[in-house]
Amino acid sequence: MFNLLNQHMINNFPNYNPVKWYKTIENQIKNADRYPLVQIEFVPITKKELEVISSINNIRLERLAFVLLCFAKFNNLRNKNNNNWVNYNIRDIFKIARIPTTIEKQCLFLNDIKQLGLIKYSKKIENININVLYINDNSDIVLKINDFRELGYEYMLWKGYKYIRCGECGILVKQKNNKIKYCKYCAAENRREIKRKSWHKNKEKYKN
Repeated sequence: MFNLLNQHMINNFPNYNPVKWYKTIENQIKNADRYPLVQIEFVPITKKELEVISSINNIRLERLAFVLLCFAKFNNLRNKNNNNWVNYNIRDIFKIARIPTTIEKQCLFLNDIKQLGLIKYSKKIENININVLYINDNSDIVLKINDFRELGYEYMLWKGYKYIRCGECGILVKQKNNKIKYCKYCAAENRREIKRKSWHKNKEKYKN
């Protein structure tokens, strides 16, 4: 089982390090039988939800609101009793939203969204979970999110900014020019592969 998961990570995550992930994968394998398997094809994002997010009129706050929405709806699909809660590490949420900032400013960003009436916190002081209040499933589905690696970019792509999906791993990357076809990790791997093939070709040539 470990070998299968390890190979999957190698194939799908260019910066994956087997040594660093070994214990995590082993723990996941041991705990797998404790939880039922949930298959989620995509997370549906509706027209009304996107209208609410766009009305914030601040691109960084919009990205943050979009990421919170995606995680809340994912949790709802995974657990019917979730009730629109997000229980992920705040630092990771901002990272996926592509908002590099300090911990202090993270709190200010979240407070801005709270003041707009879009989220609320748990009543328990030690609980830092976030409840998303702008989920609206009674609207037309506009986006189907099935890749959570670059949610901030997913929103930017929907807004019309120039992004492309890597031709190798499918992750979203900024389209700085028309020559870009891969993310930096896959582009580097492609260059290494070209060099390897060239080296083997020359090796065979000189052999003969």
